[in-house]
Amino acid sequence: MSEALKIGVVYRDHPPQLCSDIAPGDFPWPLEYFQEETVLGEPVEPQPDFLAVFFPSDEEGPKTAGKLANVFPGAELVGFRNSLSEPVAQQMRSGLPVVPLPMRYPFLYHFLQGMAASRDARKELAKARRRADDLTRFFQGFVNIVESAWTVTERKQSLTLLIKELAQRLRAEECLIYYYNEVEDSLSRA
Repeated sequence: MSEALKIGVVYRDHPPQLCSDIAPGDFPWPLEYFQEETVLGEPVEPQPDFLAVFFPSDEEGPKTAGKLANVFPGAELVGFRNSLSEPVAQQMRSGLPVVPLPMRYPFLYHFLQGMAASRDARKELAKARRRADDLTRFFQGFVNIVESAWTVTERKQSLTLLIKELAQRLRAEECLIYYYNEVEDSLSRA
């Protein structure tokens, strides 16, 4: 658990028991319960710090899931049924998982740990994509500068702008480009 994420449970009449074999105080994630009509009936500020939100799964489930996605952006939505007779997870027509409540702690813990790992992996992938996009734009700009500059003076002006942009991007006080001087067999400052 890399972040202090919470687990939300949306209910209609009374809060369901999430886990059958652990005391609520021993649960590793903070739990918050929300009455369905309060969350869906009134304007509510988005709550981005939830890992998962469990909600009643019935014929209204897909519509409820759409509304909950706006209230809990980034949270995994999981439908639930109050049933001990269905021990395995199912899937709603919309593709969301549906689990029976209460669940056994090992299954619930593994289920939520998988969600946390998936969330962390998505964040890392997004970071890597942003870095790759930045590098691609930088190198495309560099190639465009070299290709479009006809004289040394034009290249120097273009490279000066590029160096300033690079220094700003890297939060560096100074940025220099060196080129290999074949005559002196040394590096020279551009």
